[in-house]
Amino acid sequence: MKRAIGVDASDRLNFFRLYDGCLMDEAAISWCKLFGSPKESLHWERLFPQSATTVRPRLECELRASVDNLDDLSKSLRNYRDTYVAHHDLSQTKRAKSHPKLEPLRKTGWILYREIHNVLSDAGQDHGLPEPLQINGQRLKEIERHWQKVSNAARAATKEFSDCPD
Repeated sequence: MKRAIGVDASDRLNFFRLYDGCLMDEAAISWCKLFGSPKESLHWERLFPQSATTVRPRLECELRASVDNLDDLSKSLRNYRDTYVAHHDLSQTKRAKSHPKLEPLRKTGWILYREIHNVLSDAGQDHGLPEPLQINGQRLKEIERHWQKVSNAARAATKEFSDCPD
C-alpha cells in the first residue's frame, strides 16, 4: 500500500502526504517489534529460537547489498522510530537524517515470514496463513496494482477538494 499511495506532487490534500507518513511510521514500528532489540519479548530470535542459526545468515546475506548488517539496520530503524515516530526529538544531532529505505525491511520481513510459515505449518498451526508463494512474485505485483487503482480512485474522487473550505 505504501508503494501505491506514494507522495504525488499534484496532491492538493495533505491527507495523502499524512497517510503516506503514517504508513512509513507503521512499517518502522512493526519492523522494530520483530527485529529491534533482542531484549524485547517479540524479537524474532526469542519467538523462534530454533530458527536463529539458520535465519540470521540468510538475513545478513540478503541485506549485504543495501546495508552493512542486520544490527546496523536495526540500530538505524530504532533511531528513526525513537526520534520521529514514538518520540519527537527536536535535537538535530540525535534525529534520523532521513526516512528509512523500505527495501531492506521488505527483504527481512519476507525471510522471516517464510520461516514463520514453515515453523507453524510443521507444527500444524498455520491456521490458514497464506502460503509464501501466494503473496510474492506475480501475486505481489497484482496486489500492488490493486492498491494503485485504489489510490488513483481516491485521488480522482478528491481532486476538487482542498485542505480548507473556501
